[in-house]
Amino acid sequence: MQACCSHLLVTCFLLSWAVDASGSDDQKPASCPQAMIQKDVRKDKIMPEASTQKPRDICIFQDGQCFDWDLGGQAAPRPDSLASRLGKSASIVVTRAGEDVRWLDHFPDVHTRIYNRAGKSSLLPKARANLEVILQENVGREDQAMMQYIVDNYDSLPDVTVFLQGWPFLHCTGLVDTVHKSIANAFWHGVVPISGSFWQYSLPEGKLGLARHMAEIHHQAFDATSAKDFVTSMYNGTCITVLGGKNCPSQHWVAEGAQWAVTRERIRSTPLETYQAALALGEGWESKFRGLVLEAMWPVMWGESDWRPNNIRELMVDGFSTKHALSSDGHCQAPEKKGGLMWSCLDRMASCELQSKAQGAKSFDFLELRKDFRIGPSKPPEGSMDLRELLEAAPPLEEWSMVLELKPSFEGSTTWEPVERFEHQHRMLLPKLMLGQSNRVDLKLARNDTSQEEELPLRWKAVQGELGSTQLIFEADSLDANEAPKYLACGENDGFASLVQDATPWRIHPLFDGWVALESSQGFLSFSGLENSTLLCIHKDKHDRNFFGRKFMMELQEQADAAN
Repeated sequence: MQACCSHLLVTCFLLSWAVDASGSDDQKPASCPQAMIQKDVRKDKIMPEASTQKPRDICIFQDGQCFDWDLGGQAAPRPDSLASRLGKSASIVVTRAGEDVRWLDHFPDVHTRIYNRAGKSSLLPKARANLEVILQENVGREDQAMMQYIVDNYDSLPDVTVFLQGWPFLHCTGLVDTVHKSIANAFWHGVVPISGSFWQYSLPEGKLGLARHMAEIHHQAFDATSAKDFVTSMYNGTCITVLGGKNCPSQHWVAEGAQWAVTRERIRSTPLETYQAALALGEGWESKFRGLVLEAMWPVMWGESDWRPNNIRELMVDGFSTKHALSSDGHCQAPEKKGGLMWSCLDRMASCELQSKAQGAKSFDFLELRKDFRIGPSKPPEGSMDLRELLEAAPPLEEWSMVLELKPSFEGSTTWEPVERFEHQHRMLLPKLMLGQSNRVDLKLARNDTSQEEELPLRWKAVQGELGSTQLIFEADSLDANEAPKYLACGENDGFASLVQDATPWRIHPLFDGWVALESSQGFLSFSGLENSTLLCIHKDKHDRNFFGRKFMMELQEQADAAN
């Protein structure tokens, strides 16, 4: 083991190179901890063999465009690799719920554990000796996996653990360099956020971010006072459990995304029993409430009760927080791409497909991914093809179609539970567009209960309305094949959305992050949060407070025989 003085000299070099954003200023280097070797004897673990192949570019969706991008960033010394030479250990822990995690190929020297809940094996990183893929039931959010990892490894943690989501770029576009720097920075600060966006919450004011926003939307009377009381009480009650009996700090900063580099000592500053109690608490309201509280409380659990980010620039707030700030020193920012949120093309395939038709494909990776989706009339020929050959294999516009589901946006909530019905008996309901009476298209709250037969939502075969236009025609795809085709339209007299025999063109208005608005001659397709309500077309110059939603995601459907 290296002497402490040598360790401090190298640590000072590492810290002069590492990003200094978002740590506390009063933390000093600890004495040299001994090196450790991690062992895992779980039977459900997969230990692949190593690979030396260079990571390939990955298709991302940003600012309305799909393109391939080398995630490697700028070439620079890797402080985590240098730290490992000093006898230090680091691990990356990823919670995967179906995301494309091939980006982990950019961390070949860092021990990595993936809690694999869903998704294709073809979208896992390449096999290597220090990669573990652990199969896990798809229950809870990232906080569930984080606490499970801590509980299972409390006495055998590495010197630094990096917790990341399955697609971490939404909160940190410059992820690869930031992770390497944050591992080194953690030896100095103890906890380092891997995020570039920060919010300040106030418990007395009920300004608690998405939790407050969800509560106001779900109070169907739009009663801000009752929403505040409801969410504040539940928020602090959750805090008392996850903090081992303590109340929430009245004001606290939140690093968006719950992604951190944290030392073993900081994790173990909270007793094992507290993590176990928090794990037993369950996710709570909307299957995400505990996760929203822990997103704010992780630094408090790890010994930083008054943690705040450094080197930030404050922005205007939205009413659900007291302050909003972004990193101002490059922390978590990509060196070249500095636009909006960075999504996986896998989550925005319909937008990428429309772009490829209008502008030509800009991503080889997208053209490979699209083979597994229901894009007609047939899949491209099998075999290795270059970009030009893939483009030539695509069907002409007059024959083109894609099968998709229209998913309404519920402003940060994937489920819907009106508060006045909430009686501490959690009911997870999913908003879906279903066929109602008289061929109307209804928004129904389908119970997400595997013990009951699931009613399938409407799916649509979208075809080009006019060649060269931004119009699509939506034919119902999930009806009886023997029936005559029926199309999405809004009635001329009542404006209600229904299935009719005449094809109706819909103009697609791109919004931010791949969301779209759909406009026909009768107005914009809109929905309310009322259970079993019929969708309605509303002209843009009119406003109906019962129909506040006009934002949809076009989710491309996979082939039934898509390769794993």
